[in-house]
Amino acid sequence: MFDQIIIDEKNKYILSKAIDYNRVNHCYIFVGPEGTNKRKTAIEFSKAILCSVDNKPCNHCTSCNKMDSGNHPDFIEIFPLESSIKISQIREIQKKMNVKSYEGDKKVFIINNCETMGIPAQNSLLKTLEEPNAGVYIILISESKERILPTILSRGQILYFNPLDKETFQSSLRKKYSLKESLLDDVYELSQGCIEKAENIIKNPEEIDQFKIFRKYIFSIMKGDYSQIFEFSKWIKDEKLSNEYIINNLLILFKNALYAKVNGSLNVYKEISECLTYEGFHDIIGNIIILQGDLKYNVNLQLQIERLLLRIQEEKLINDKGHRNTV
Repeated sequence: MFDQIIIDEKNKYILSKAIDYNRVNHCYIFVGPEGTNKRKTAIEFSKAILCSVDNKPCNHCTSCNKMDSGNHPDFIEIFPLESSIKISQIREIQKKMNVKSYEGDKKVFIINNCETMGIPAQNSLLKTLEEPNAGVYIILISESKERILPTILSRGQILYFNPLDKETFQSSLRKKYSLKESLLDDVYELSQGCIEKAENIIKNPEEIDQFKIFRKYIFSIMKGDYSQIFEFSKWIKDEKLSNEYIINNLLILFKNALYAKVNGSLNVYKEISECLTYEGFHDIIGNIIILQGDLKYNVNLQLQIERLLLRIQEEKLINDKGHRNTV
């Protein structure tokens, strides 16, 4: 189990032992950023729960074959509708929980992006978690547990899916792909250690070239070439880059620059790390995180991004003035 899925070894161990000793909890909560293979792990774990033989998953029985073909009647998966999980969706799966399983004596339900549930939907789900039906297993998948009710969190086993450290990340990819070391570095930077994102980037290497152009614009702005702010805005419009893509890449760049400043890293971010104070970096990163939260609202993010870049100009002037005052 999990041979083809790159995740933290601790999570592999916990889930594998639960299957081996037939001690599967009725509810699991997989928490971690996008691209950390939470859903793939949940599906493989579900496959093992529903497998009808001892060596689970056997990949040969009727149940495993149906899971592989995506038509197992006792495996139900739901996704947000119009950006959130609705109470109607929760009520619908509750009805299915009360129906006898079609094969065997187990049913598995996966709720993706469960942090998008409103309070009514969460309270409805809570009733099910408080009095679970025998043979019903629920896996909640979330990017963050902050918006999930504590009462729900207390009724499930939480497993954290974190980005991999650079050494583990690159070692895992070397086993699956034949890549140059320089490309591995680029993939790690762009994916931030999220292995699922990394595999998508490897399949679409043009993303790396686009990211380098993006980075070049931001570096020029940070060095003081403020004419690039409007050139950058024009470029992102011409390239039709999504707001999510822009904000995520800004966060990657400024986190890397701050890391280089803290650790004195001798990498591409070393020179840029001297452009802002520590406070300046924290201020910009905080603003980017706020913009990230605004993605779900109808705000003019293009204008907000331009304001953010102008804010970088202000922070650089503060930094430069600080240096001059110390001379």
